[in-house]
Amino acid sequence: MALSHANKLARTHGTLVETLNRHRDKGQRTVRVEHVTVQAGAQATVGNVTAGGWQTKH
Repeated sequence: MALSHANKLARTHGTLVETLNRHRDKGQRTVRVEHVTVQAGAQATVGNVTAGGWQTKH
């Protein structure tokens, strides 16, 4: 009886972890810049910029 409960708990835990990971991956992070000053001789990118994003290692 205890073994079947442990098996069920392990399967449920795995399912919950998978669901949480799927949910986390769908979040989009957006940075909106309202005002930028570019000095003479400097370079700037103007427009929508899409990239893979930065990842930090902990």
